[in-house]
Amino acid sequence: MSSLTPSPSSLQRLSVITYNMLAPPWATPKTYPWCDPAHLQWDYRRKLLRSQLLDWCSPCPSASAASTTAASFPGCSSSGSSPPSACAKLPSAQNRTPADLLLLQEVLLDSFEEDFVPTLEQLGFDYVLQTEKRGKTKRGVGLAICFRSSLLRLRYHHSRSRTMFAVLSPVSSPPSDVSAHASHPSAELAATDRADGDDDDHAQPPEQTLNADGDDDDDAQPPTETMTATATATEEDLFVCNVHLDGAPELVDVRFQQTKSLLQRLLAYQQEQGVSPGRSRLVFGGDFNSDHHSSVYRLLSEGRMDAGTTELGRVVTKSEFVHPFQFASAQATAFGREPEFTFVLGEWRSTIDFVLFHRPVLQCVSASPLLHTSSYSLKRRALLEKALPSAELPSDHLPLRCTLAVQVLSSASAASSSPRNGVAR
Repeated sequence: MSSLTPSPSSLQRLSVITYNMLAPPWATPKTYPWCDPAHLQWDYRRKLLRSQLLDWCSPCPSASAASTTAASFPGCSSSGSSPPSACAKLPSAQNRTPADLLLLQEVLLDSFEEDFVPTLEQLGFDYVLQTEKRGKTKRGVGLAICFRSSLLRLRYHHSRSRTMFAVLSPVSSPPSDVSAHASHPSAELAATDRADGDDDDHAQPPEQTLNADGDDDDDAQPPTETMTATATATEEDLFVCNVHLDGAPELVDVRFQQTKSLLQRLLAYQQEQGVSPGRSRLVFGGDFNSDHHSSVYRLLSEGRMDAGTTELGRVVTKSEFVHPFQFASAQATAFGREPEFTFVLGEWRSTIDFVLFHRPVLQCVSASPLLHTSSYSLKRRALLEKALPSAELPSDHLPLRCTLAVQVLSSASAASSSPRNGVAR
């Protein structure tokens, strides 16, 4: 039986949000003919997204701050041309817990600093971006991990394809030699392991080279990865994985290999740093582009995938793969099941966004299936009848939020919980 006590470190609870922001290149009337074209405009949606950041991350406001509008923050206006929620008042403290960690997908890498960093800085957040320079692609779309700088700081990050992980140190830990802002694509060179690097969920995806086992054929098409070496990681650090897996429904094997590759790279880093996987504080979230019945979800939640496993008639792997993490879904833990939907495309609704945590080092304290805030409160029935994006909601995805408590796991319990090493057989 595990022996658990609250963590004595500065990192004791963590409020996490995952959200696909819907990149501007794909928010077109052709893709979303049911939407008002005005609500697809980037200027309009960007103001809504900034307002969401304010709602999610603002510290509990004082009586005077509670009356502050979004107009006082960069990029927002109180003029009548603003979206209805862009100038909404900050939500009351009693109705929310400010977010500490944001896992964002479909962000514009080249304009993220202009679009959202001023607002993040006002909120006391730092960030790290996926650092791949996408070869032939004209759309610099990728991932971002944003974190409260009074609580966490960047120690290390690693990006490849549609996945990234970051190592965040509690502020009481020894200082790192890395600046989070140095991870912006303009500051580092990188490439993608895809033929043209286009991460377009809504268009035909580029061809992926697979070997005989259905795995990424790195020998045939070696990837260029971005790694940032820093001070040695410790078990006090928070490991954060953010993914936006391939969006083509039939490419179940590609999504599996993207997930497997991320786990292998994370485990290799932990082994190099001397961090026990069983004791690691690990959050894994993002847009899986597949539901909780998929091989990706099963691999994460069950800890293994047998050789010859198939999905949608395709073999996802010809070799067995096991990993040592004991993942649990925050939403399923809190409610006994995953949300009814997190993604709305016309009349089609599906649950493809998740936040998982490594137990028992982390425990889910609370969760919300749909993040209703003062800026866009919509009842379920109204949401079911509404197409997304809309006048109030700027993306075709809905955010998920959870609060995690950090526990201290005894050495014996940690050893018994980590018999696997992330191997393929």
